[in-house]
Amino acid sequence: MTNLGKRLRTRRKELKYTQGDIAKSVGVSVATVSLWEKDENSPKGNNLMKLSVFLDCRPDWLLIGAKYPTLGLTDNLSNGPPVKQMIPVISWVQAGEFCESDVLEPYEVEEWMPCPQNCSIRTYGLRVKGDSMTSPHIGERTYPAEIIIFVDPDREVLPGVRVIAKSPDSNEATFKTYVEDDGVKYLKPINPQYKMKEITPGMVICGVVIGSYWPE
Repeated sequence: MTNLGKRLRTRRKELKYTQGDIAKSVGVSVATVSLWEKDENSPKGNNLMKLSVFLDCRPDWLLIGAKYPTLGLTDNLSNGPPVKQMIPVISWVQAGEFCESDVLEPYEVEEWMPCPQNCSIRTYGLRVKGDSMTSPHIGERTYPAEIIIFVDPDREVLPGVRVIAKSPDSNEATFKTYVEDDGVKYLKPINPQYKMKEITPGMVICGVVIGSYWPE
């Protein structure tokens, strides 16, 4: 199979889905799905993400025929947390761009990993950089460098949650705790060596951290 349309149609028939099933899941018309299968158009951004989750296949396989087609969402192991969906692990620059454009192109993603948390289709992973979110105290929640955090842009931002934010004068996102004090909003590091910063006009909260993963 050399094109997206053939891969999409073959995978759909393997799972015994109709074009209507796909249209309903992704949120497009049946005519749009038909155009995808005819290679007269192609799914992009969040539509491609939704399509890959519904069909249990990798977005890069749909796009270019990558070696491993399936995500393994239907093969959950009984001795571990169930996989809810596969999420892209992206760079901090990509996170900043995603925060502004609200579109993440899956073909730009080199790594995918399973997320056991209930999360929205726009959830992504980030590798923590630096030690501003590392706690010096034993027993406290900590996020050392290289730990992977799961970020859901559709979660409600409440005081005390960990968030990803972006300043208008930076092309990268930042990871901090969201706090409010006497009506003023701040981004607070866990590490006391770093200062708390007030959220200024133009700064955007890009998503809420819903979990973390530390590989062996």
